[in-house]
Amino acid sequence: MEDLSILQAFRRNDISGCTMAYKKYYKPLCMYAYAFLQDNAKAEDAVQDAFVALCIKKDLWPNIVDIRSYLFKTVSNRCKSIIKARSVSERSETEYSNIHADKSCGIELPVENTSEIQDKIQKAVSSLSPKRRKVISMVYFEGISYLEAAARMGVSKNTIKTHLLLGRSELKGSIKLVYFIPILSFLF
Repeated sequence: MEDLSILQAFRRNDISGCTMAYKKYYKPLCMYAYAFLQDNAKAEDAVQDAFVALCIKKDLWPNIVDIRSYLFKTVSNRCKSIIKARSVSERSETEYSNIHADKSCGIELPVENTSEIQDKIQKAVSSLSPKRRKVISMVYFEGISYLEAAARMGVSKNTIKTHLLLGRSELKGSIKLVYFIPILSFLF
């Protein structure tokens, strides 16, 4: 299967281009993603995300000159995003642990049990507008990407980011825990 026939299918606005690209590049892309992530499931997810993005963004098809480069760059970027999210989550967990482990920092924080914290979070999230509540739930509680959340809601990725920004701002005001936002992503 030649890349030329894949590109020709894209130029005809033919979805078979995605199928041909998938058949040709799925395994090499999974191996490439595994080199970044060292996790088969996450590598496969990254590759599948790349193909979903490719198939959804039909307006990009005529502009793709080299399908192999496009796919490998997309997977590379997705893997870097996963690694970045992983490191932020790990850093947040470490910071949270350090806050409770280091009593000499001079800041007295209220120590509440997990169910009380969860109740406060659920109450605060339920007070958000329906769209913000849905976006916060999808991204933080379900762990889906901005792109997937945007696709599910039929809005742009930037709209998702805006809802998250405004939602976090509202939540900060309604929850009096100074360590809330760093731990939001791993409480549930």
